[in-house]
Amino acid sequence: MRKRCLAAVALLTCGAFFAPIPGSEAQAQTQLQTLLTQTVTFTGDMASQPSQNITVNLVAGNTYYFQAAFDVPFSNSNDPEQYLYSPSGTQLAFNDDWQNGSSTGVSFPTSLLPAPANTWSSFIGYTATVSGAYTLKVTTYPWSGTTPNPFSIKVSYQGTPQPPVPTPGPTPGPTTGVPNVKLNLPAGDFNEPRWFAMRRDVWMTSAIHERRAA
Repeated sequence: MRKRCLAAVALLTCGAFFAPIPGSEAQAQTQLQTLLTQTVTFTGDMASQPSQNITVNLVAGNTYYFQAAFDVPFSNSNDPEQYLYSPSGTQLAFNDDWQNGSSTGVSFPTSLLPAPANTWSSFIGYTATVSGAYTLKVTTYPWSGTTPNPFSIKVSYQGTPQPPVPTPGPTPGPTTGVPNVKLNLPAGDFNEPRWFAMRRDVWMTSAIHERRAA
């Protein structure tokens, strides 16, 4: 199993094989745009595989690269796993260790991204087929007796610039009573309060005279 490899051997092997070419990395980085960066924090033992879902809005035709715990040292506590789900909830991809490749067939783009220092960081590459709100589930490898460190999440992409995410408006507060739909009526409208009061007075006066006449 991959988790039984020696940390020192893994680091030496990965560092030698995936070392970026000096001078080319900064130039390659300009081809990518950043969609999202954030940190997820878990509590409890990794054996229970705590998880957190992150909504990511993807555009059809764009290729996305999801990275978790890529910027931390190699250790059991820095061992995430990622799942990607479609807008309809179908699982599209899974990855444990970035060297093993994304289950979508998109391998780690060494010409675009620097190789992670953490051998057990997680990577998913995916080209969106439909636009919409996808779900990235970040969890941990089930190490027993180990508390996970916070994981950095980064989503980069190539393709059409992402439309800005609309900012939700303020949530209306609680209201009481019935709204007055007769406010700001045009002058002369017989539903206006002063006309209603006038007609009420005329009716009451007429009713009093009729009772006295009887």
